[in-house]
Amino acid sequence: MAPIDESARKRAQDMEKILELARDDQQDTVALMERLDKLASELFEHALDWDSVDPEVAARVRKQAEQVHSMHKRVEKLAELEIEEASQIMSEIRRILKEARGEG
Repeated sequence: MAPIDESARKRAQDMEKILELARDDQQDTVALMERLDKLASELFEHALDWDSVDPEVAARVRKQAEQVHSMHKRVEKLAELEIEEASQIMSEIRRILKEARGEG
């Protein structure tokens, strides 16, 4: 196996750091999605409680639950994009290392 070019090694290390940050972001995103799910569920339950007391309040609370659900969908889409980006970074790291070893 050929030795790895130092500049390629540095680029790969830099990309690995970016990938690590992306993984951390993904964990934060999952936690946020869980909190949004919980909040939407609580709002929905709250709306049910208001149905017989004040239908207008129940309708406003349902609208808030829908907005939270919409936020969840947007966060989920961003998470998918982060996963795609992480995959591209991993591919680039492999390519750089193969190239540096003279395999590419």
